[in-house]
Amino acid sequence: MRSDPRGSVSPLPAPQNLVQSRSAPGFPRELLLMTVVVATAALILAAAILPNPPAPRALDTGPTGPHGVTVGNPILGICGQGTPSQAPSCLSGDYVYTLTVESSTEEFENVAFRVQTASFSVYSASSGEPGFAILNSNGTIAAAWSSMNGSLFMAASDWNYSDGVAPSTPMTNLFSIVVDMGRADPMGQGYTFVLIGTGSYSGTSSPLSLP
Repeated sequence: MRSDPRGSVSPLPAPQNLVQSRSAPGFPRELLLMTVVVATAALILAAAILPNPPAPRALDTGPTGPHGVTVGNPILGICGQGTPSQAPSCLSGDYVYTLTVESSTEEFENVAFRVQTASFSVYSASSGEPGFAILNSNGTIAAAWSSMNGSLFMAASDWNYSDGVAPSTPMTNLFSIVVDMGRADPMGQGYTFVLIGTGSYSGTSSPLSLP
């Protein structure tokens, strides 16, 4: 047998990786990865150690929870026409809704009120003396708020308190709420009543329909 004149064939060299390392020259990839891991761990540790400011507590408006507030049973009446309700002034001829406090242990200073229209804008009375009042069980005023421009929206707990009542007084089911809507008849207009958390509380209740 004659030998192959081409001689022995050397095996092809293994393909080499032509992609260069993306790390900076002289900076090994392992060291770069270690630096990233250490920096990330430091950020996580700092976030865990630094104190976070407390978020405002939500004003729960259901029958359960430590700060539950539930109101209902709105009844429409007219000041000076047989209604026992008392508004901030209860101007004769003003329409007023009286609402029962079904369940609550919330202090007066932590709640405010709002009346909305069917389109969810703030209701504004064009006449009369609109406002809100919280009544004692004997029908006398415990706290009251009068609107300066007809708008039934309390931006804060700006109650005027009667003698013996303080911002820290719990608004229990011994109280009731009066909403003075002013001189225009509100029946069937789709208005709603909303509780607002104030002070160290935040959030609003679900709208309660006013018949």
